[in-house]
Amino acid sequence: MKTINQRAHEWIVSGDTGMSSKAIWAACMGVKSNNAMAPSDPADFGRCYRLLKLIPEWAKDMQAISDISLEWALLVARWNEFCGLYEAEYKTGKCSKLYTAMKELQKQAHS
Repeated sequence: MKTINQRAHEWIVSGDTGMSSKAIWAACMGVKSNNAMAPSDPADFGRCYRLLKLIPEWAKDMQAISDISLEWALLVARWNEFCGLYEAEYKTGKCSKLYTAMKELQKQAHS
């Protein structure tokens, strides 16, 4: 089995990355990053979801992710809910419930 670092290094060059999933990678790898962007839509969320499925050790302790920003802290608090919405909807190609929940969370974080 590959180590966390091996999986993390392979993932960062995999092409299944975005700004929000890179923010998770940086936080969990202890790398300083100016990027604090949380996922803005279901596609972004999907990249974060797949990263944490690849490295479930990071999903077990999401404190580093919560520390990125208020928006991330709010998302981490509802992570299981959002994963459930993603898993239920992504096969349809339309994640309307997830999208709505994400927009509500963004409003909450920025109000």
